[in-house]
Amino acid sequence: MGLRAYLPCPVHSGGVTTRSADPGHPPPIIHELAESMPDLPDAACVDNRYLSPDAWTGRAGYQARMLAKAICTTCPVLSACRAWALGPSGTVMPGNVGGLTEAERRQIRHNRKVAR
Repeated sequence: MGLRAYLPCPVHSGGVTTRSADPGHPPPIIHELAESMPDLPDAACVDNRYLSPDAWTGRAGYQARMLAKAICTTCPVLSACRAWALGPSGTVMPGNVGGLTEAERRQIRHNRKVAR
């Protein structure tokens, strides 16, 4: 359970905002990408009319994330996207990339390390 800090709001005069803070879990560090994501204009996720961007980034519900993963499996550029997702930049990308969740990408990287 986090602490709730009340901070003066700089936008609203005299207003107060709330921000959850958990001293045991500092905010995540945003890393720079080691390499830019490849330009994949034919990717199934580009301008997908059935899902919101949250489904790809992992912020949506379970069903939307699994539908995004299923759409990835039909993508014509899946191999290029998956190769990038399993590279150094894929370690900091949230959500579904290359048809794999964050946990699946982490497991594949771990298995590769163990196999060396």
